[in-house]
Amino acid sequence: MQKGSTLFLRLALIGLGALVAFLSGMLMWSIYVNWNPEFPNMTYLRWPVRLALPAATSAFFVASTQAWKLLNNVDKAKPFSKSSITALRNIKYSAFVVGLSLLAEMPLVYWAAQEDDAPGLMLFGLVFAGVPIVVGVFAGVLQQLIQKAVDLKSEVDLTV
Repeated sequence: MQKGSTLFLRLALIGLGALVAFLSGMLMWSIYVNWNPEFPNMTYLRWPVRLALPAATSAFFVASTQAWKLLNNVDKAKPFSKSSITALRNIKYSAFVVGLSLLAEMPLVYWAAQEDDAPGLMLFGLVFAGVPIVVGVFAGVLQQLIQKAVDLKSEVDLTV
């Protein structure tokens, strides 16, 4: 396979990583500095949000690193290998951690939707939390598919 065939995907990973790092950094700074003036009635949600956001961010970067390894395998013409299966398994678990971490922040989104009388905000929050779960399910299906391909390949290699 050509070396640059995954260049666009690598650039997309770098851009998405920079965007997530910037947005989560700004959001974490806002939560740590401005929580009490902005949300005086929501002090009981301070720690769940302070723990869920870094967990989601770090799980995203673990998944990004594993996706980079998967792209390396594709460039080396070894997409059907044990390391690809391991990378997909790690992506699956990381995606579930991101989705569950974002679901843990839904009480804050619900409160903001009630305060601003914006029911669409709740739907936006649920979609935003549901996308990583869908990615995790897709990675799990892809992991099983590649596992079967690796098993079939090893069976054929033993036959010949």
